[in-house]
Amino acid sequence: MVVVESTILVFADYADITWAAAANGDTGRAVDVSKYTDINVQCTAGTIGTSTMQGSMDGTTWGALGAGMTIPATNGVLSLTTRAKFIRPNFGAGATGAVVQAIATR
Repeated sequence: MVVVESTILVFADYADITWAAAANGDTGRAVDVSKYTDINVQCTAGTIGTSTMQGSMDGTTWGALGAGMTIPATNGVLSLTTRAKFIRPNFGAGATGAVVQAIATR
């Protein structure tokens, strides 16, 4: 299991967060999204398999966001409706070379 680093670009009204080159069993580095109200997630490259987005209030205890909804394959968009202070992708079975991008807006 590898912790995949995130790249974060912050703009006036939104943040663009990317976790790249992930594989089965990896998790993304946690990102604090507490100042944003809407978060949308998309797999932009690779194979996503049964990966999910996770949330945490303390950065230690993690749970699935969205009642077990998986991140859709390339071109599908997942809107996170459950709020948490921190988010990260959890790359499940079948993930290879996955790139996950999240847009967090205010």
